[in-house]
Amino acid sequence: MGSISKYEPCLTYKKEFTENEGTFIKLVQEHVDPDTQRTSQEKTNVRQFEGESVEELLFTYKSFQTKCRDISVPDAMLCHKFATCLNSHSREEWDETINNMDPVLLQTANGFRRAFLRFVKTYAPDPHARRTATEGFTKGRFNKPKDQSIRAHMRRIKVLVGYINLLPGGTDSLDKEATRNLFFSTHPAEWQSLFLDSARDIEDSTMEQIREFMERRKIAADKKQNKNKDNNNKRKTDEPAEGKPTGKKGKFKKGKKGGKPTSGPDSQCKLHPHSKHTWRMCYKNPKGDNYNPDSYQGGGRGNGGRGFGGGRGNGGGRGNGGGRGSYHNEQYWNHGALPPPPTGNGSVPAPATQVSWDQHLNSNNSYQGSSYSGGRHPPNS
Repeated sequence: MGSISKYEPCLTYKKEFTENEGTFIKLVQEHVDPDTQRTSQEKTNVRQFEGESVEELLFTYKSFQTKCRDISVPDAMLCHKFATCLNSHSREEWDETINNMDPVLLQTANGFRRAFLRFVKTYAPDPHARRTATEGFTKGRFNKPKDQSIRAHMRRIKVLVGYINLLPGGTDSLDKEATRNLFFSTHPAEWQSLFLDSARDIEDSTMEQIREFMERRKIAADKKQNKNKDNNNKRKTDEPAEGKPTGKKGKFKKGKKGGKPTSGPDSQCKLHPHSKHTWRMCYKNPKGDNYNPDSYQGGGRGNGGRGFGGGRGNGGGRGNGGGRGSYHNEQYWNHGALPPPPTGNGSVPAPATQVSWDQHLNSNNSYQGSSYSGGRHPPNS
């Protein structure tokens, strides 16, 4: 057993070459009609062994045998014609193999088989290659791939077992029952348990019956997987985008990197879209922190067009008296109340917000006066 552990199975589930690609050798066999003495030819093609893998060599050997039967190649010609199906390097190794064998034996089908079993050791040096490959089934090396159909998987297992029987020693050849058992062992453990729980016995089942059961299990598994995939896709679709409502009242999804909500108390004030305050801080919000129904909000582009009272305002800037807002300073732009208008011919002292007056309201609802301080633009003289 110690000598086995240092070798890996020389076969893999995934094929390491492409059967329909590569160099193809034409085999020609002449036949003479004993009655007429006329000569006829039969031809066929065999893929040449390029030395890529053990499976490629075994495939070439089995393909060669099948094609030789098709065109009735005599047993005495097998060793010679097989050499033509090898690349130059492999052919040298083949010649070395048969040179040490009995020439008479090599004229028979049995001699050709024995020569090949010696030759394959060049590429599969494990003296127990057959046993090592068979044990690979217990280690999961030949388990069914998830995307492989049950029928295609069964064909692959049959091919691999046929190749295993061509490998040098270790165990007896794998028969039909052994192939069935190996095929069963390559399916998911859950499926195997369900098969046994259904009062089925492997020994009384055929490979076809196992295949049919496993196909039903695969259909059920695929259906469940597709359902889970649809649910995941639906869940992703239902998730709100950035700044979109989540479907719960008062809940809004924020952007991934410090984004602001587009609605709710912490969103940009909709009544004053050009200001920098939120709806929570707006004096018009009855539930806000600064609610004051008697206050005047001076942000934006003024009251009635770009200025206070229309047009671009009186006295410079885009507002009436200063900046883009109303005539008063930054506090009144951001939530201050309008200072009381002057009464009579006197003037009102400047409030704490640094706005002073010497103005009166004319008949056109515009403020006029001789002095102004605290605004961003002095009024027109």
